[in-house]
Amino acid sequence: MPVTPLDDVEFLASSANRVRVLETLAERSATRPELHDVTGISRPTLGRVLTDAEARGWVDRAGREYRLTPLGRLLFDAFGDLLETVETTQRLRAVAPHLPPALPFDLSHLRDATVTVPHSPDPSAHLRRVGDLVQTAERVRFLGANVYPETVARQRDLVSRGQTYEITLAAAAVDVTRTHPETAATVRELLDSDAVRLYRYEGSVPFSLVTVDDTALVLPYDEEDTPCALLETSDPVVHEWVDRTLDEYREAATRVTAADFDSLDYVPRTPARGPRCVR
Repeated sequence: MPVTPLDDVEFLASSANRVRVLETLAERSATRPELHDVTGISRPTLGRVLTDAEARGWVDRAGREYRLTPLGRLLFDAFGDLLETVETTQRLRAVAPHLPPALPFDLSHLRDATVTVPHSPDPSAHLRRVGDLVQTAERVRFLGANVYPETVARQRDLVSRGQTYEITLAAAAVDVTRTHPETAATVRELLDSDAVRLYRYEGSVPFSLVTVDDTALVLPYDEEDTPCALLETSDPVVHEWVDRTLDEYREAATRVTAADFDSLDYVPRTPARGPRCVR
């Protein structure tokens, strides 16, 4: 029976030792003792791995050194891409159901993204990570449907150090800030400065987007419109989409000044509940 492509893929993938040897030889040629030292694979197992790889045309020898053949390099490069893709799907598995359904970029652009999800005993891990990134930024742009009064005082401290903010909030979130007297006072103070611009958006905001200098943050919402994960990336394609989307929401919103803040029509609403989608 002829060997199928799937047979060779299964043969390679079923042994971490085979993958480790090809990975090592992809970097440089090596003798058998050097392969043993680098990989830690036992000598008998290493001998079998090399014999099998030679039989398939993936490896050959030049004197005492083993090296990848052109076929072996072609195979391992493609296999490495597959491993990266699988690793990406594993990291995004908990996030993917909550991502916007029509992203204008391929998910491969999230290959290097850092994913933070709430978990026990840290259900606010993703929100704390956003706070950590904001702490060291010079310029922050934010779009969201939720407001966190406890962060407003921190924003005042950061603005005093020279940080600038552009914030677009759903109308309900702007209204919520006015139900907390201390928060409202701080917001008025921030709006009086040149460092903070607040915009009120009357429509639905289905996710939070943030840029902190050169880093783009995507926070998808769960069924209760609460951020349930954080994707953090410097990929230029994702960053361009986040910037463009922030522009679109800001342009469709109304700027709120300190003078406007107290005169906004106010309809009491129930504040959004805290993070629910603990994985």
